[in-house]
Amino acid sequence: MARLIPTAAKSGFALVETLVALAILSVMLGVTFETVSRSLRAANEAQARRLAMLEARSVLAQVGATIPLVAGVAQGDSGRWSWRVEIAPEAGQASTQAVALNRVSVVILDADSRTLARLDTLRLAR
Repeated sequence: MARLIPTAAKSGFALVETLVALAILSVMLGVTFETVSRSLRAANEAQARRLAMLEARSVLAQVGATIPLVAGVAQGDSGRWSWRVEIAPEAGQASTQAVALNRVSVVILDADSRTLARLDTLRLAR
């Protein structure tokens, strides 16, 4: 004999199924949103670091031209970021050499003073 389930019980069971499906869907959407949000933040951070590296190369190219190649610190602002150039004589050199070797460091900082890019090199000075 087939047992009949009352229609009110069927309706209640369908409501529970619908609520469970909505709960699962909302959890999946939340996880998806968080993943997309993290990906966008990471992409923006990577783009900022690439642009900051280009800015660091530009500032490094100015050392010896518009930024004097003498020991010390020079600072500036490029509009979007601030930069700092540190120049120091390379250790282990005799001070009587006609040509001096200097260590040059360029640091690009964001508005929160976080380092976005850094370049270090050696330059000859007369």
